Amino acid sequence: MSRALPTISSVPGGFVAIPRRTLDLLLCLPLTRRELSVLLLMARLTYGCRNAAWARLLQADLKAVGIGAGHARAVLEGLISRGFLERRNGMIEYRLGNLDGGLDPEALDRTGRLEKLVAAQLAGSYRNGKAEVTKRGSRTFPEREVLPSRNGNTSTVPTWRFDRSKGRFLPEMGTAIDKERHINT
Repeated sequence: MSRALPTISSVPGGFVAIPRRTLDLLLCLPLTRRELSVLLLMARLTYGCRNAAWARLLQADLKAVGIGAGHARAVLEGLISRGFLERRNGMIEYRLGNLDGGLDPEALDRTGRLEKLVAAQLAGSYRNGKAEVTKRGSRTFPEREVLPSRNGNTSTVPTWRFDRSKGRFLPEMGTAIDKERHINT
């Protein structure tokens, strides 16, 4: 009698509640793509699976995140030796370790910059802190098209000419195109 594997339709929807500090550290730690994939998988299997304390994981399971059998053991052992991943004694159960232990001065600087970026985003201002983000839809659309179009139905077409004395391109307003006088040939 075979056990039925869960299908994607039987997995409950929703969100994974990963602690902010954990996610910030995953973004800022000096990790390879494989290491980051394993740590994100561990976050998904612990926080994202009813907040389990430990996740059962075979080396072959890492193929789900694109890590082949030749690299799986090295990646797991590297993360365990750096303290980013913990393994239960002799078991195939893992959980995220102390991510704060991997903070070198450069990673610490990145977390500080990330916190400022998040704060600016939450405050609704740009990076310089002076201009606020405009609300969507606050500007009305023009009555008609103002940029040149393929069929030539524009009021005035701006053109550019190169001014050698100034060493740059300058705008020059083109001639008006009258739609009523335009004859299709």
